[in-house]
Amino acid sequence: MLRQDYRLAIDNAWLQLHRTLTDNNAGDSSTRHHVFNISRGGLRFSSTEIFETQERVNVILHLPNDTEHKSLGRICYCEPDESSKACIYYGVSFLDNFLDMTPFQKP
Repeated sequence: MLRQDYRLAIDNAWLQLHRTLTDNNAGDSSTRHHVFNISRGGLRFSSTEIFETQERVNVILHLPNDTEHKSLGRICYCEPDESSKACIYYGVSFLDNFLDMTPFQKP
């Protein structure tokens, strides 16, 4: 899959994920996940929680300007951190409600 949107590195953004399908072993995530970059169509984050690729999640992205972006998302990749086996990097694609990147563009 080719990345089509420009990714912007971002500080002070975090997100919460809520699983759309749960079983007895998986519940909603109340943990704050650190966001590394964002684009119109998704983001990259780290988590010690385990998510499956193709898993659907409800995303609440908390941006540095005190706004929230809510979307249905899909975990599109997972990647282990080479320095720490406990931390995993994930990618989320927004399935609806793409992010308006206008506030992040330079004038």
